Amino acid sequence: RQVYICVVFMKIGEIDTIKEQFAADVLIKAKWREPELDHMNAQEGRLQYDWANSWTPKLYIENTIGESKENVYQMISFNEVGHAFLFEKRRVSGVFLENLELNHFPFDVQDLTITVASNLSSAEIRLVNDPDEPHRINKQSFIDEQEWFLYKHIETEQKELACEYTDPGSIRPALSVKCRAARRPAYFIWNIFLVTVRC
Repeated sequence: RQVYICVVFMKIGEIDTIKEQFAADVLIKAKWREPELDHMNAQEGRLQYDWANSWTPKLYIENTIGESKENVYQMISFNEVGHAFLFEKRRVSGVFLENLELNHFPFDVQDLTITVASNLSSAEIRLVNDPDEPHRINKQSFIDEQEWFLYKHIETEQKELACEYTDPGSIRPALSVKCRAARRPAYFIWNIFLVTVRC
């Protein structure tokens, strides 16, 4: 089954190059078709759906570190021809692991990635970009703006993850959504200059 993914970077906090991690608040939207509910839009306000015992994509964030705060909302929607879509919206606040490249410091550009994965196998589910709702980023809520410049451009990459511990033969799908931040070299050069002058 195909699941459409949209990631919204609501807020990006501190980028820690020593620990190779960054803080962020993200909204992950997933939607998929449910043909059994097609043309039931007349009952949309009264429609009862058993989410607990129905198929879901079993999504999680693959690169979170420690405890993250997560709120999940679910809803049903119908398009103009009555086709049913199930939505799962996940608001996640936490710290995310990132392999940072520091070879060109202080002129480095870093990827900031959210990797959405499923606990189902690649034979059961496919994670793809939502053609109706592109990934986006809220640049106004970037906390580290003095030290970094945040680009609006977003890239995605489909991946497959091996589950060595639970099921060695199983391959699970993932979708990595990444934005980029460039270090502001003037910030570091000015600070180094001030330290030199004081010494």
